[in-house]
Amino acid sequence: MSNVIALKNPDYIQAPALNRAIQQPSFIYLASRYDRLAEMQQVKFELERAAHFVTSRWVLGYHDMNEDAKGEDGDKWRALFAQEDHDDVLRADTIINFTEPLKVPSRRGGRHVELGIALGRGHRIIVVGPQENVFHYLPHLERYDTWEEAKYGTGLVKP
Repeated sequence: MSNVIALKNPDYIQAPALNRAIQQPSFIYLASRYDRLAEMQQVKFELERAAHFVTSRWVLGYHDMNEDAKGEDGDKWRALFAQEDHDDVLRADTIINFTEPLKVPSRRGGRHVELGIALGRGHRIIVVGPQENVFHYLPHLERYDTWEEAKYGTGLVKP
């Protein structure tokens, strides 16, 4: 009985580990070019090791579409992948947008659409790399040159 009373009294808990701020886990979507898959798998590993949840199913590696996949069957797969990515962005509270130098050609732009969804939903947005478009200049976005800077600068991963 005395233990129950003591636990109700906040002055009783004096252990430093209980008094310091505990970071809540984030649900994070990784937005990047698909050809950076191996790098994103490493980022996913680091975030999950820090007790965060990565919602990006594409990072599991099965969203690879052969450019020759044409016709109705290819369209069905692309629609499925798009729906999964959309749902995964909605499940997140944070998006990490990995950008490319302006000289790198890009035929697709899924990461830009994912950023737009996150902006519309009010997610926390972290841009890693150079600013590719005007939306990357919005003042509430957090921007870092590299993942090494971002993971510690954002507080998502502790040194």
